[in-house]
Amino acid sequence: MTSSEKIQSAIAIFVAFLALFISVWQGCEQRNHNRLSVKPLLTFDKVTIDKQREIKLSNSGLGPAIIEDFIIRDSSGDYSSSNKNLSFMPLMNARGLIDSVSWNYYFYTGDVIRAGEDFTILRWKIKNSENLNIKIEVKYKSIYNEPFVVVTEF
Repeated sequence: MTSSEKIQSAIAIFVAFLALFISVWQGCEQRNHNRLSVKPLLTFDKVTIDKQREIKLSNSGLGPAIIEDFIIRDSSGDYSSSNKNLSFMPLMNARGLIDSVSWNYYFYTGDVIRAGEDFTILRWKIKNSENLNIKIEVKYKSIYNEPFVVVTEF
């Protein structure tokens, strides 16, 4: 084998390894793009309208959010969808607001929030402006089973 043939062989091997590297890199980038293109993004909004306050949960992401657990917390304990004891009513009753609740909604394990959907979680008439010291935590995942958590306190 001549010197020029060895150089050509070395260049061919280098180009082959470079093509392999670029192909693997492109595959990784494509996988990241695919995950981001269906990533859910749950957010809470606190809205006050006409002496009523609302807590809304919205999916501002591009993919569906699959609910793993929906937890309502206060100083007395947790109310969780995984324990099947989910309710805002004992908490609102303890604050003297049971009669002012006009809407409450919660999710169970396996429920899906589609991209662009929003839900009013709780709506009540404002009797005072103090914080209710209630925390809502939503554990959810993407269709790729990536776990996420969103929390709000009001």
